[in-house]
Amino acid sequence: MFDRDGNQKVDRQEFLVLEEIFGKKTEDDGSSESSPQGPPKTTLMTHLFGQKGMDSLDFNTFFKFMDNLQTEVLELEFLHFSKGMPVINEEEFAEILLRYTNAAETDRDEYMQRLRTRIDNGQVPNQNVMQQLSYFITRYALQG
Repeated sequence: MFDRDGNQKVDRQEFLVLEEIFGKKTEDDGSSESSPQGPPKTTLMTHLFGQKGMDSLDFNTFFKFMDNLQTEVLELEFLHFSKGMPVINEEEFAEILLRYTNAAETDRDEYMQRLRTRIDNGQVPNQNVMQQLSYFITRYALQG
């Protein structure tokens, strides 16, 4: 997906595809140095691709970086909804899942109302199970 030239490495330009995926274009707010090769330098870009932005990552390093990033984001999201507890309730779980759908806001509200009439205030699995579900969904989405 990121290795566009097929050399089994991810370079700076290939990595910048992530900005498009996350829908965030780099805006120059004057706080970062711009290079003639592209967007402003960031600490992350310098760490991954060196001071001049010419280094590249092998696939295993890139995969480990992405896995760690996804784990950290999921942990933060889980902690936000669980309010520090080791589990979350069904409604919170549904809210997390609905965040990543293309459903309109009105449809989401309808889904949540329907869910509220059907739940018995049970609890859903812990963060580890939530993370496994997220990995499954991600892999399924990449295959389709």
